[in-house]
Parts: sequence; structure tokens; C-alpha cells
Amino acid sequence: ALFTVLESGNVGIGTTSPQTLLDINHSGTNGTVTTAYTIRNANMNYTNTGLGTAIDFVHYNMSGNAFNGSRIVSINEANFTNGTANNDVGLGFYTMADAVSTERLRIANDGKVGIGTITPQNTLNVVGDGNITSNFSVGNIAFFVDSISNRVGIRTSSLTNKELTILGNSDPTIGFLGATNTNNWTIGVDNSD
Repeated sequence: ALFTVLESGNVGIGTTSPQTLLDINHSGTNGTVTTAYTIRNANMNYTNTGLGTAIDFVHYNMSGNAFNGSRIVSINEANFTNGTANNDVGLGFYTMADAVSTERLRIANDGKVGIGTITPQNTLNVVGDGNITSNFSVGNIAFFVDSISNRVGIRTSSLTNKELTILGNSDPTIGFLGATNTNNWTIGVDNSD
């Protein structure tokens, strides 16, 4: 059967034994992604940036009134020129706090991810504080923080008993920039004997 409704109220599409309120079963070919369902915005006004389609997660308050608790939105991010769309679509994740729905995370059409911003400028753009509970590396060990010892390494992850370890080259120096460009200090290693 293509469509099944059980006495429990569970609805099945492509299955005769739905396990949840809506159970969609669609068999695809191995190694391919198969579309199980489509959500479409019937508004054909393609000149509206921001137009999108959403999945809303509805909750009820103590008075029994329904409200959208959180949502996932497909957002048209196209820059319209002469009425022609670029088919640029991003994905926004919203949560509700104090009765205000706010977009918390955006995956832009170019794959950039923004947390606390809807216009990420980098692969990962975080606006706000962060907390990493494990080791943290930037690049090919350009910057390393050991989460257990709270020690920092620059150009090395081999941290000894020092709070800060810097792996230099044949002329290792550390530069400090003062309040103005003319106020510079440099700390270096004197290898002369």
C-alpha cells in the first residue's frame, strides 16, 4: 500500500506499519540520495530576497495556546538583478527565547556557517563567546591549546612543562606592537657566545 492509516492514528507513506505519527519509507538506490518528501513555497514572487519555506516545531503553553518553538528555514539569499534570481538558498536555524524567535545559526548558500550572524564571512563565523573543552589547533599546528594542562604552543603541539612554548626558526623572535606603530618591542634569542 502506498498510504496507510492505522487505528492509532499513525500515517504511513510507502509502509504498511508506520511506527510514528508520520512514517515515510522510500527505497533508493545504494550510494544515492533519494528525496523522500518536498516542502514547497507556492509564492512565485521570485523578486523577494528572504522568501523561504520552513519546518516549524509547534509547542503549547500552559494556557493551551500553540506557538512556534523553533524552526528550520530554507531562505532565498539571491541578489536579484533585473528580476533574475541566482538560485542562492541558505538554511537558517531558529530558537525561541522570551517569546522572540531568533535565527541562531545560518548555513549560507556558499557553505559558510554563521553562529550569531546571518551573514557569515568565513568558513566558520562566530559572533559571541566560545568554549572548547578539548584540544584546539589552528592550521597545521600554527596555534595549539592543550585542554588538560592549559598550556599554549605556537607552531608546535609538543608542549613541555612551560605555560607557553614557541617553536621558532633559526632567528626566533616575538614582536609586540605598542599603542602606535612607532612603539615596537622585540624579544629575541641571542645565540652568540
